[in-house]
Amino acid sequence: MFCWLDLWEWIRKLEFIVIPIVVVGLVAFMLWSPVRLIRRRWLRITLRCIAAVPGTAIAIASPALVLGFLLASGDPPPSRRFVPSPDGETKARLEYQAGFLGRDVLTVTLGKAHSCHCEVAYQHFGPDDFSATDLIWVDSSHLQISYFADRDHIQTCHDTAENIRIECIVKPELSER
Repeated sequence: MFCWLDLWEWIRKLEFIVIPIVVVGLVAFMLWSPVRLIRRRWLRITLRCIAAVPGTAIAIASPALVLGFLLASGDPPPSRRFVPSPDGETKARLEYQAGFLGRDVLTVTLGKAHSCHCEVAYQHFGPDDFSATDLIWVDSSHLQISYFADRDHIQTCHDTAENIRIECIVKPELSER
């Protein structure tokens, strides 16, 4: 289903690309200062002097910015799994996003089947196994989320989301079995 909220999130991600392009374009225009558009000589000289400062900073910072962009763009796409409720009215979405330098996030969200609005039921900030988190619908108003405990990273599980009661079950670690 098409969702305007998803489109807005995509547009917001573009601001990190559009804003630098506009700034670089503005500085380039100020350095160029065409005679046909800016007739006063003192204004052209002033614009070029003002643009020299950010122009120099952009030239010095460009290699580091390009390297940072290349490192950040290497994240793999998120893994997703949808589990519909028995009556088909609610969907549970399990999403795992592997981040740069271990900034991984696993999120379980609940939402109506034909709606864009979702509420977070469970989050784990840290490395995780996507297949180790299980979502089991007991009935249409009760969801069980089972996962392994991680004492080194933040894990939050809510009692309810989208009027669905959530039961969080911590699986025993392999060494305890």
